[in-house]
Amino acid sequence: MGKGTASQESERATIDVTALIAEALRAKREAEAKRYAEAEQTPEGERLTWRVTAEQVARINAGEREALDAFYFEPDNFRHLKACARSFFRRVPYFRPIISEEDLMQQLYCDLATGLLKLRPYDRAINCAAFHSFKYAAVGGIDEIYIPHARRGGRCPRQANCD
Repeated sequence: MGKGTASQESERATIDVTALIAEALRAKREAEAKRYAEAEQTPEGERLTWRVTAEQVARINAGEREALDAFYFEPDNFRHLKACARSFFRRVPYFRPIISEEDLMQQLYCDLATGLLKLRPYDRAINCAAFHSFKYAAVGGIDEIYIPHARRGGRCPRQANCD
């Protein structure tokens, strides 16, 4: 065995740590996303006023197109989603020259259809998911799984020091 063989073996034995970390994170996100494909109850202290059931949210998260269409195109939900899009435009005016309200609505549907945007069965989480989709509409949508999490103690982090 010469020196060339030893160096080739050491190159093959080198482990790509960043790839291993990325793979572990991807597997963790996929496992968490799979968990939300099962029916979840609305947490205590939260409410669900959207025209959707917890079972329908689980079917949407599992990728069922009929459940997504029933949620998205239900007149009250569609009106509520459009109101969220208008609210986003009021809060983030620099998007106005780039995209339209319809673009936001279409991107939300695409993010839900691809399975990257997950819903939870309560109002705050659905609104949070919609606004997260709107934030990335100008760059082609979200590129990793997004699952809204419940606030700890009923307050968002910015309000944690309020009495």
